[in-house]
Parts: sequence; C-alpha cells; structure tokens
Amino acid sequence: MYRIAFLVLALAFLTFGPMKQAYAMDSINFGAVRCSEFIEELSDISDDDAGIVLVWLDGYLSGVTGDTVLRFGALEDIGEALVNGCAESPNSKVLDVVRIVGIRH
Repeated sequence: MYRIAFLVLALAFLTFGPMKQAYAMDSINFGAVRCSEFIEELSDISDDDAGIVLVWLDGYLSGVTGDTVLRFGALEDIGEALVNGCAESPNSKVLDVVRIVGIRH
C-alpha cells in the first residue's frame, strides 16, 4: 500500500506543473509567497497539483517539528486550516501560517 502511494507521489512530482508565479515560473518560493497570492493560485491549479503542494508543506513542517510520519488523512485537515488561516491573514506569508496551523494538527 505505502509503496503504491510513494510511486504515485513520485510520479506526480515528476509531472507537476508549478504554480503560476510571475517572478518564478519554474519554482515556488514559499518563503516569499503571501497568503493572498497562495489562495489565488490554488483556485487555478488542479486538485492533484494542490495535493503536491500540501505534501511539500507537510514535509516542511516535518523539518520544523522533527515529526517523520506522513499522515495522509491529516493532509486535508492541514490544507483546510491553511486556507482558513490565509483567508484570515491575507498579508501573512504562507510558511508563517502553515507553521501555526500545521503544528496544531
């Protein structure tokens, strides 16, 4: 089961089309992206691409917290909390908000 999930994620990463940032068409600088930009871009990408972004953010949180377990069920909760947190603080940086909401989950 986990091997299949890993292969699907790996394939998705190889075919991932990056979010459309005017300043970086081939990458996402999460350290610079504000919530308002993030929410706008999320509305323009596929569910698969949004899932890849959430997996990356979960990996970032793992580095911050030292948690090495990938909880597939928690990704949706973190994503919803991130969108809500960004809606409340559109000028905040995405990584600041994900640290707050992700550590709670």
